[in-house]
Amino acid sequence: MKKIAGLVGRYVLPVLLLAGAFYGSRRLVASRPEAVRQQARARVMPVEVVLPVITNHTVVVEAMGQVVPANRIEVRTQVGGRVVHMHADFEVGGRLPAHARLAEIAREDYEAAVVEAESAYAQSRLVETVELQRQAIAREELLQEGSELPAGPGRAVALREPQVEAARHGRAAAAAGVERARRNLARTQLSVPFDAVVLHKTTDEGSVLAPHAVLGEVAGLDRFHVEAVLPPQSLGWLPAPHADGVFAGRPEVAVGVVRGADTVWRAGHLSRLAADMRGNMARLVVVVEDPLASDTAPLLLGAFVPLRIPGRTLHEVLAIPRRALREDGSVLLADADDRLEVRFPEVLRTTPEVALIGRGLDAGDRVITTSVSAAAPQMALKILEGGASHE
Repeated sequence: MKKIAGLVGRYVLPVLLLAGAFYGSRRLVASRPEAVRQQARARVMPVEVVLPVITNHTVVVEAMGQVVPANRIEVRTQVGGRVVHMHADFEVGGRLPAHARLAEIAREDYEAAVVEAESAYAQSRLVETVELQRQAIAREELLQEGSELPAGPGRAVALREPQVEAARHGRAAAAAGVERARRNLARTQLSVPFDAVVLHKTTDEGSVLAPHAVLGEVAGLDRFHVEAVLPPQSLGWLPAPHADGVFAGRPEVAVGVVRGADTVWRAGHLSRLAADMRGNMARLVVVVEDPLASDTAPLLLGAFVPLRIPGRTLHEVLAIPRRALREDGSVLLADADDRLEVRFPEVLRTTPEVALIGRGLDAGDRVITTSVSAAAPQMALKILEGGASHE
C-alpha cells in the first residue's frame, strides 16, 4: 500500500494539478469582456481662410546706404609761411560759415613783395614814357632836316620802335608782377566758399608750411549724399534713368534716421545710378538737402541709414497675407467641398505683410492662412471664422 501511495503522489497528483490549471485558464479566457471595435474617424484640419484683395500696389524698394559728403575739399595753402591765425572752430567736427577766415599765413613778406612789384611797375611806366618821348623827338628831328623817313628795317631803327616796344613789354611784365604779388598776398588768407564741417585737420597755429601744404579737409553742409546698394534685379522696379545715369524728375526717397527705438523719415531725392558696381550690388546716389537742419533727426556723415524708394505701380493685382505663401512658393486653398487644394501662383513681389499675385489665383478663392504642417490634397477641412467653426 505504501508503494501504491508513493506512485500516486509522484505521478498522478502533478497530472491532476496541470489539468486543473488548464481548465481554469480556459474559463478565464471564455469569461473576458468582448472588445468593441470602433471605426476610426477621418482627420479634419481646422483652418482660417481669407479672400484675396484686388489692389493697385506701388512697389517700395528698400535698401541701405551710407551718408557721405556731396562736396568735399582739401584745404591747401597756395603760398608758404608761418600760420599766424586759425579759426576757433577749425577742429574736427567744427562747423564753419561760408567765406570765413579759416587760417592766415604771415603777410609781411607778401606785403613787401607787393610794394616791390608796384615800384617796378612805376619804373617801367617811366621807361616807357621816356622812350615814347625819344621816339617823338627822333621823328621831329628827321622832319626838320628835310630827310625822308627811311623804308624797311631802317625806319624802325630811326624811329626807336624797338626801344618803345621793349618798354611796353617791360611795363606789361611789371603790371603782371603787381597782380601776382597782390594775389599771393590775398592767398595768405584761406577760406571755403560754402558752409562746411571739418572732417580732418593736419596742422595748428604756429606751424611753418610750404606752398600747397594740406591744412585739413572739409565737407559742405548744404547737402549730403547717401550711397545706396541694392541687388541689380531691384532696378527693374525703379524709374529708368537717362543714358547718363541721371533720374528725371527727382524721384522722392524716404531716408530713415534711427533714434533709439524709433526711426524718423526725412525727404531726399534720387539723383543718379552709378556707372560701376560694388561687388554684385548696384549703386544709387540719393541727395538730402540741408541734412543737419533737424534738431531731432540730423543726418550724420558716415551713418548707415535705411531707404524707401517708391517704384512702379502694379495695377489690379491680388494681395494675400504674406504668411499664406509657403516657402516652396505654394498657396493652400479650401475648395468648394472644404477640401485642401495646393496651387503655385505667379508671385510678383512680397513684403513682410503681403504677397502680390499675378496669375494663378482668383478673387473668390479661399486662401488658407493657418500653418498646415502635413498638407495633403483633398484633406478634409473645418473652416474657422472669428474663432467659431462652420461646416
